[in-house]
Amino acid sequence: MEEKNQEKVLEMTEFFDTTAQRLFKAWTDEKDFSAWYGPEGFEVTYCKLDVKPGGKWRTCITSKEGKEYWMEGRYIEIDPPQKLVFTFGDGSENKNPDEETIVTLTFSPSGNQVKMHFHQTRISNKAVKDSLHGGWTSAWGCLRNHLNSSK
Repeated sequence: MEEKNQEKVLEMTEFFDTTAQRLFKAWTDEKDFSAWYGPEGFEVTYCKLDVKPGGKWRTCITSKEGKEYWMEGRYIEIDPPQKLVFTFGDGSENKNPDEETIVTLTFSPSGNQVKMHFHQTRISNKAVKDSLHGGWTSAWGCLRNHLNSSK
């Protein structure tokens, strides 16, 4: 179902110098995902990805100061290497299940690059959307650096 309220939708498009297969793997392989996931300055300290429809994922990113941020969800659709759909929510003990979002990623060739279209829906409000935008924007830089260093 398409979200009508654009305040509750975050869409971003990025281009990467890699293949769709490699980019898909960066999202679905625990070792790859752990190497780049999160905004700059964070480290993945826990990662479990059960990549299958209905499978769960859970990760923790830790700031330089030691503050932990847990995230989790479940996979809805997996169509390698062009599409990945999963829920995304707070993984802490105090989580609000009503604030779970849905992320849809599509990967498509674009010249010598791969276009990654990111679509996140069911965002609760503008402040959360702005925070997600900042986090994902930083994460794309980390992902790009990881892909370039692992060629």
